[in-house]
Amino acid sequence: MWQGARSLWGNCGSTGEESSLTGTLRDEMDDLPITPAADDEPRLRVPASFQIDYLELNREKDESKPLMNRLAKLKKMFQRKSPNKKMSADLKKRAQSAKPLGSISIDTAANSSVLSSLLNPKPALAMPVIPVRTSIPDPQTHLNAILTSRGYATTVYSTLDTAYYATPSPFQEASYSAHLIHLVRTNNVSALERILSSGTISRNPCNAYGESLVHTVCRRGYAQLLKVMLHAGTRVQVCDDYGRTPLHDACWTPEPCFALIELLLEHDPFLVHMIDMRGSTALSYVQRSSWAAWRDFLDTNKDKFWPIGFGHAQKVPELVSEEPNSRPLSEPDGNLEVAAMVAMGKLTPEEALIILQDGCMSIIQEDEMEDDETDSDDEDDEEEEEEEDDDEGAEDDESWGVDEELVTMVENYMRFV
Repeated sequence: MWQGARSLWGNCGSTGEESSLTGTLRDEMDDLPITPAADDEPRLRVPASFQIDYLELNREKDESKPLMNRLAKLKKMFQRKSPNKKMSADLKKRAQSAKPLGSISIDTAANSSVLSSLLNPKPALAMPVIPVRTSIPDPQTHLNAILTSRGYATTVYSTLDTAYYATPSPFQEASYSAHLIHLVRTNNVSALERILSSGTISRNPCNAYGESLVHTVCRRGYAQLLKVMLHAGTRVQVCDDYGRTPLHDACWTPEPCFALIELLLEHDPFLVHMIDMRGSTALSYVQRSSWAAWRDFLDTNKDKFWPIGFGHAQKVPELVSEEPNSRPLSEPDGNLEVAAMVAMGKLTPEEALIILQDGCMSIIQEDEMEDDETDSDDEDDEEEEEEEDDDEGAEDDESWGVDEELVTMVENYMRFV
């Protein structure tokens, strides 16, 4: 180390920087014992870059500091700049286990597949081919094309502004019940036919909002039930307070029942021109999955409902040109109580017919009056029996010689108590 320091001193003198070191530094270095190096030993020498750093570090500073402090700083700076640092054991293991780039083993099939994938990369994946949908028009557009090609008008009308809408009558509301809805949901054709054909309830049962039994039948897609109702006199030119006709409900089903739709159009083909409160026709509610089936149905039945050559002769129905509530349902006057009991299943149609026959209602009323008279007679009898008991008690009191004034006093006292 001292040889390195003396070489540093000699180098500093050779570079002309001797003026930066005072005589004190020279004297201290001369006093240090120097072990001469052997001839075969290389003399240690501080690199020139470190010498320059040392001179810069001590420039314009007090040179009277002890030499050992300055040498310690030099040693620290030398250690900091030294590139020969020991690697950790972990880094050595990683360096020993690492393989050079060109030394990949291809002995196994797996390594060969990896190498082939590296040498021959797969081409980029192509964009998936999305099948193009065939342009199937919606049923309403297809129907308008049929009507236009055959000379028919495509005008639409709001059901709530026509005679298709009528406020439900009390007889209709009395004839509507959960029991009838259950018969429709279970598709009980015989039971519903027996009730409707009896005439004891309305032919168009509905609730206060105009939601009728025929709406429910069309929503369920029960063609046989609709046929029974039409045979009983049910009218399909009706709508609820939202303007929906039975055809709207028939088109709303996930799976259309074209037999039922055909029955509706046979009774009124103009139903396809009626719109609800939203401005939607019945065919606007058809689901996209059924568009192709509806197109086939319209193409098959266009000659039946819209034959060629009759478009100019098409007339607007009277129900469309008339005001709402101008065409109430023509139904016989029925008994609301009997209709409600039949609709709820508390009376059979046969029992209701017997009750509604001439004189039966008066007989029922007479029976009720007789029951009332019987109740009043029973009350009179009870009062007479109480009076008799009082008389007997009075006789017993007299027989026992009870003072009536004393009894009265006791009774008054008990009242106050």
